[in-house]
Amino acid sequence: MTSAVLGSVVLVLIAFSFAILFSYRFNPLNRTKVYRVHRILNLSLAGLLYFSFYMSRYSLAVSNTEATRKSLGASEAEFGRLLMVGFWSYGTFQILNGVLCDQLGGTIGMICGGICCAVFTATSGLLFFLNKQTFTAILLLNAANMGANTFGSLGFVTLNSKWFDRKERGSFSGTFGVLIACGYWAALVGGGLIFRELHIYSVFLIPSMMLLVFATLSWFFVSDQPYRTSLGEDVIREVQQRSPEGFRVACQNLKAVILNRQMQVVSVCLFGLGWTREGFLSWFAAFLETSHDIHVGSPMFTTVATVISISGMLGSVFGGWLSDHIFNSDRTRVCLLYITCSAFVLIALSLIQNTVIVIVLLGCLSVFVLGVLSLLMGSVAVEVVETRLTGTASGIANAFQYLGSGMGSAVIGSVIQNFGWGSWPYSMLPGTAFSFISMCLLILMRSRRRAVALPDPPLTEIVEQPAESQPSRVSN
Repeated sequence: MTSAVLGSVVLVLIAFSFAILFSYRFNPLNRTKVYRVHRILNLSLAGLLYFSFYMSRYSLAVSNTEATRKSLGASEAEFGRLLMVGFWSYGTFQILNGVLCDQLGGTIGMICGGICCAVFTATSGLLFFLNKQTFTAILLLNAANMGANTFGSLGFVTLNSKWFDRKERGSFSGTFGVLIACGYWAALVGGGLIFRELHIYSVFLIPSMMLLVFATLSWFFVSDQPYRTSLGEDVIREVQQRSPEGFRVACQNLKAVILNRQMQVVSVCLFGLGWTREGFLSWFAAFLETSHDIHVGSPMFTTVATVISISGMLGSVFGGWLSDHIFNSDRTRVCLLYITCSAFVLIALSLIQNTVIVIVLLGCLSVFVLGVLSLLMGSVAVEVVETRLTGTASGIANAFQYLGSGMGSAVIGSVIQNFGWGSWPYSMLPGTAFSFISMCLLILMRSRRRAVALPDPPLTEIVEQPAESQPSRVSN
């Protein structure tokens, strides 16, 4: 193990430990020690399964090299379309699987998704092992894998929304961001090392084995709701009520979330964020290889990937701390600050060629892009609805995020092919513009609501009232 890899592992372990300790120590509701210990154990084990989802999801992106594209007979634009189909599959299944997570629970969702992803990822690895890979086969398997992968993020957010109150979700969004960044690190650094030291098929086979192992452990040790762990006075107050008319209620819940105006604006913001995020994470390895001669799996690439991962962790934790301590749990203003800073970093990245400065700028971009992602997905998107609708809200928000990811991947691949790698940072700016405009609109909507002292839309009433007493329209 090289010093770069060893240092990378140590830094990520320190960051992960810090995030877990931060989540344990931050205790505004005076939770008991037993409750917080159970919550951290739950969070840690589900987080390991979440890492495995990320390694599976980005197994193809980390293999985005000239040799891989040549083996599939694909140009940059065609590989971009391959990624686009996967992202759109991810987005399409978000809504359906979000509703399923609300009905079945986050733990069951993560376990089922993990098993399906293991099968699809292992099949891709087997095709590469037998040298039978084709563009069409990998495209279809990637689409299936990405569809099942939706259970990872949806299940994780649904699971932890039961354990974290609204006043604690700034802390959770920071921890969630660290776990996202650790997932990226596992995919980029771990996947890159596997790609260099072993073979491309190992990039697919190893994550599939990890998914099976951690899905099995989660079945035995992860608890979906606090009341199932016999925590005494900390028994959750919002126990989800099962309805014999589950399908009808699920449809009403889905309609209520879709018609919520704040949810619509958050979804547009995530469309832009998806464009920028995947334009960054799915193409930076090829950018470094082509423009700066830094190859996947090399010590320098390990260093860059570690910088990106650690920066994302810091951005997430700092953003969560800012929202809870400086902005009185208002995540939207922190998101706007981060989005604005990311636009300036992209402009600087397009103008500077020095390798060291480019690496620093990539780290800064990770701070702002992953930071705003953790805030939006960990807090903002689920705060416009009640706890029982968390999976549905996360599903709709993620659907738009990956609609943007797919659109961005197709556009960015074509732009790079036609205008060269110098146009890569500019190709991400349209996504940033979408996010900036929609976040400004969300802040304006919330300011007007506070000015007239309107409460947040009571989505509970929509699904619990008898049909004859329901309001004639959805409150927004």
